[in-house]
Amino acid sequence: MVSSAGHPLDEAAQLLYMQREWNNASKSKDAAWFERNFADDATFVSYGTGALQTKAEWIANFKNSKTTFDSVEPCDVSVRVEGDTAIVTGILHLKGRDDKGQPLDHKFRFIDA
Repeated sequence: MVSSAGHPLDEAAQLLYMQREWNNASKSKDAAWFERNFADDATFVSYGTGALQTKAEWIANFKNSKTTFDSVEPCDVSVRVEGDTAIVTGILHLKGRDDKGQPLDHKFRFIDA
């Protein structure tokens, strides 16, 4: 990956770029992005129930979800890279409509490793 100035992006900048793509894919309901970019052995914690989900389960739920997002806005995002491991943390503000068509306005803290 290279920046708009033509310089290679460092690992932290690449992760921030992927975080932005993730948020855009959530908003546009682009399940294919998640299929391409999530590791096959990824594990997810549901922000609604705390249940653990595999990649396949998470993507199936995403595809079947009637929830829509008008905005997916991160803040306080931080990236830490140590060797072959990286952690991205922050707060995500979601606005839209839930599966019943009711207004949705949630903020939650996330950790992606």
